[in-house]
Amino acid sequence: MSRWLDRRAEPPRARDDRHTLLSIGPEVTITGSIEYDGDIEIQGFVKGEIRCASINVARHGTVSGTIVASSAIISGGVSGAIFAEALVLKANSDVEGEICYRELALEQGSYFEGKSRPHDNPLEMADAAPDATPRAQPIPQLRIA
Repeated sequence: MSRWLDRRAEPPRARDDRHTLLSIGPEVTITGSIEYDGDIEIQGFVKGEIRCASINVARHGTVSGTIVASSAIISGGVSGAIFAEALVLKANSDVEGEICYRELALEQGSYFEGKSRPHDNPLEMADAAPDATPRAQPIPQLRIA
């Protein structure tokens, strides 16, 4: 008898979505906005705005647009703006655009070109930025190659 059919076994517990990782795989391209209360890992390509608790742009991941997150670790490429309380540009990262942060760490071998601005509340700056994408967006298109 299957464990899940055995009435004496405990049923699977519901996941707490605040602690679930949203992973955009290496073969995935997303065009549109992503707003997620949890953590996101980007291994593929996202064109648009991303708002989340924390983000990790992996070495082969790419974002073209705006990132708004409490914590951002960039190992891949970003072209656009990053608003983060804590921002880490890892070795081999390639960031072009504007960064606004409370804490910044640049590893040797990271590349950054653009405007850098420390701020006590960078997440508020994201909403005030002239290029800020309006938050009400249609559902993004998802294309899996």
